[in-house]
Amino acid sequence: MSVYGYERATTPFMDSIANESVIYFNHWTNSSKTTGSIGSLLSGKYPTRTKVIFRPDTFTGEDMFQHLPGILKQLGYFNIDITMRHYIDPDDLKLRNSFDYANDRYITTISDSFNHAYLRSWPATVQFIEENGQRLQQRLTHLLTDSSMVNPHKQVNQGHSLRPQSSDQGRMEQLKQQLMTAPRPFFANIHLLGPHGNRFIYEQPIFTADKHQPLPWQVDHYDNAIFQWDSYSRDIYRLLEASGELENTLLVFNSDHGWRHHINETLPLIIRYPNQTRTGVVTQASQRLDIAPTVLGYLGITPPTWMDGHDLNARSDNDYPIFIVTSARLQASNAGDWKIAAKLTPPFYSLGTMSMLYCGVLYSIDVNDILQPRLSYQEVENKKSSCTASSLTPRSAYKKIISHLQHMGYDTGSVFEHVADETRDKQYSVRVE
Repeated sequence: MSVYGYERATTPFMDSIANESVIYFNHWTNSSKTTGSIGSLLSGKYPTRTKVIFRPDTFTGEDMFQHLPGILKQLGYFNIDITMRHYIDPDDLKLRNSFDYANDRYITTISDSFNHAYLRSWPATVQFIEENGQRLQQRLTHLLTDSSMVNPHKQVNQGHSLRPQSSDQGRMEQLKQQLMTAPRPFFANIHLLGPHGNRFIYEQPIFTADKHQPLPWQVDHYDNAIFQWDSYSRDIYRLLEASGELENTLLVFNSDHGWRHHINETLPLIIRYPNQTRTGVVTQASQRLDIAPTVLGYLGITPPTWMDGHDLNARSDNDYPIFIVTSARLQASNAGDWKIAAKLTPPFYSLGTMSMLYCGVLYSIDVNDILQPRLSYQEVENKKSSCTASSLTPRSAYKKIISHLQHMGYDTGSVFEHVADETRDKQYSVRVE
C-alpha cells in the first residue's frame, strides 16, 4: 500500500485522504485465518476465548450474544454484513441477534424467550438442527433446480463459482444499495475477496499487461487487487459525500490477515473520523480486537468488560502483549475437493500455533504435535513503536503464552512440561529497544 510507503501507487485514494485519517503503523491480526480474525473484530475477544479459530468452529454459549453488532442493534442500529458464507457469515458462525441483513438475505431475529429456553440450555442440539436443515435445503435446491453445489474453499482461494452478487463487484453493489436505503443509523461490515489470494481478482490490470496468473501468489497481480480495493473504497467515500452522510459516518479500513496468512507482518488500519476530529499517525502496537471497543468508545459507550480489546483513543502509553493464533494444520484424506479437514483433536482442537507479540519480538509455541510442541521466536518489524525498553527471556515469554491458554480454559499440561524442559538450561535473553 503506497499510503504505507510502498513504491508503487497502489492506494492513490488512501493517499489522498491520509491527512483526514488516523493511520496505525503497528497493527496486528489476532488470527492467521479469516474466521478467527473476523470473530475477533466483531466480538472484541481473543479467538482463544471464543474458541472460534477456523471452521467448523462457531460461537457458543454467552459468546453467541456478546458482540459489537449486538450492542449496536440494542441502540437502534440497522446492521449490514456483506462477507462470505460458511467461513465468516454471522448466521453460519452463530452470532445471535447480530445482523439484520447478511449476504443477500434478511436475518430473522430470534426472540429472547427462545434464546433463554433453548439456545442457552441446548446450544449443540439447536446448532445440529440448524446445520442439517441448511444442508438439506442446499441439496434439495441442487436436485430440484439448476443451481450447483458451492465449494467454499475454491470460492475463497480461487474465486471459483462465485455468483454475480457474491463477487466483489456484486458486494459493492449490495453495499451501495444498502447505504442508500437502509434505516439510520446503520453499521456495515464488508469483506472483499479480491486481494485474498492465492489468485487475485480485480477488474482492470494496472501493473500487469493482462489478468493471466499462471502461478499462485504473484505480487504484481496482488498489487492490482489492492489498487482495485482502493478504488472501491473511493467509490463508497464519494457516495457518502454526495448523500451528505460522510461526516455522519465512521470509516474503518482494515485487513483480516496478511499475505499468505503470515502473522509476522503488520496490517493496515486506517480510521477516518467524522469531521476529522482525530488525525495523524500512531506507532504504538494495536490489534484487530481493539477495533470494536474503539468504535464503542467513539460513540460514547464504555466497552463491556467481556471485551479483551482496548479503546485505542483511551488506552495508556504502555504496550501490552498481543496474542495471535494460527489454525491446526490441515490434512487431506483420500482425494477430491471435499476431503480436506482440520486435525480437530484434544486438547487444542482447531488451535495450531499460539504466539505472543511484545516489543517487536514474536514468540510462538506450535502445538500441532502435543507430544513435542515446537518453540521459536523472531524479531519482527516494529515500525517505531512506543514500546519502552524491556528485557524478557524466551522462557518468560513462553510462560506468558501458557498462562494465557490456561486462563482461556485450555489443558496445557504437556506443553508446560515440554517448555520447562526445553528452556531449563538456556540462559538466553532478548533485549528490545
